[in-house]
Amino acid sequence: MFKVLLLFAVVIRILLMPISVHPDLFFINTFPNLLLSDKIFNIALYFDQNLPDKEYTYYLPLTYYFFAAFQFINGLLSNTYSPWMHDLLEHLVTGKSAYPVDFIKSAPNPHLFKDIFLAKVPYLIFDIAVVIVFFKSVKNLKVAKTMILIWLFNPVLIYGVYIMGQFEIIPSFFILLGFILMRKNLQLGIISLGIAAAFKSYAILLIIPVALIYGHSFIDRLKLLILGSLPYIIFLIPTLFSSADQVIYSFLPKVYLHYRKPIEGWSLYSQTVKYTFLSLSLLLIYLLAYFLKIKDKYKLTLGLGLTSFLLVYALAPRISFHYLLWEVPLIVLFFKNSKTIVTLIVVQAISLASYKLLANHLQAGLFAPLNPNLFSSIPPFNDLVNQFIPYRIISSIGFFVFLFVNLYYSAKILGQLIFQKEAKLYRK
Repeated sequence: MFKVLLLFAVVIRILLMPISVHPDLFFINTFPNLLLSDKIFNIALYFDQNLPDKEYTYYLPLTYYFFAAFQFINGLLSNTYSPWMHDLLEHLVTGKSAYPVDFIKSAPNPHLFKDIFLAKVPYLIFDIAVVIVFFKSVKNLKVAKTMILIWLFNPVLIYGVYIMGQFEIIPSFFILLGFILMRKNLQLGIISLGIAAAFKSYAILLIIPVALIYGHSFIDRLKLLILGSLPYIIFLIPTLFSSADQVIYSFLPKVYLHYRKPIEGWSLYSQTVKYTFLSLSLLLIYLLAYFLKIKDKYKLTLGLGLTSFLLVYALAPRISFHYLLWEVPLIVLFFKNSKTIVTLIVVQAISLASYKLLANHLQAGLFAPLNPNLFSSIPPFNDLVNQFIPYRIISSIGFFVFLFVNLYYSAKILGQLIFQKEAKLYRK
């Protein structure tokens, strides 16, 4: 049965990869093409010099170089791939509509399905790598198979990566690898977390508690922090000297900064309050990492890292649906009960989707490659529901369910860690 489900998971991915797309996939891949076509090595400097009025920036430098490497490979496999990326970039920088259908129509591609598929191949590679890590690292075969199936059929993974085209799976792989390696080699484990942070900075939230928990002295903790931050810092150094402001914008996910748009009034007040609560909550996590002592340091690290993500989900002013993939490696490693894991993942996904994924380009419009006019004209699910009952009722319930679930599991995990018999709050 496991092999059948494994095959089914592969078929789902192969089918979805060429027929669905979100503008995020174009954004991720068009700019790295500049490294090959125009020899642009510093993407931050390129933004400063050529797109100073844009309210966004590109991802971290390692992401740029990584996808540029795959651009080279894809160029060998498809003679339309690189020219298509160039055409898509023109559409992107002109500030025209950001819907999938408009990208497809503005840059016609006779090999559209093939090139979209190639753009997602890196995700499939890392997906396979996750399965291999589970098989190699989990001694109990039954548990390993359960973890793999939970991972493969995670709705966030299928939607966020294989339909939308976001690359969250790459840092998630390095987070999983980091915690697996940490069992036997702390240094390699924290370096892996640093590589995850070099792709997306949220992994820094994990490096800090690891250093505080495993470090025996100030020097030890400092060494671990430096070691974990090294991959992140190395790739940011060129940007730091050429475009220091871009380093600031790269430090947090773009939606956390609302891009660079100035905000005022209630929006500013609300965001300030949420950031204040989030900052205080994360400070509490780091204080616990420093002072709380239990026999199982590994469990403590997993628990505090997972709680950090849950608090970000609950308290950050804005999050995107695919961010839910951050927590999955930690969930499957921390919780022993598969029902708990599945319940948390599914409830989070449904509740967040109920108020986040409400537009055509986040629903049927994602399948515009199949038929741009047809799929871009299908009304969103929430519009259909709104004809019978106010959809705001459902989205409001979803919002509060999402908030409650994340705060509940945060409190539950902290309670498990703090109220163990051998738990002590002290620091020598």
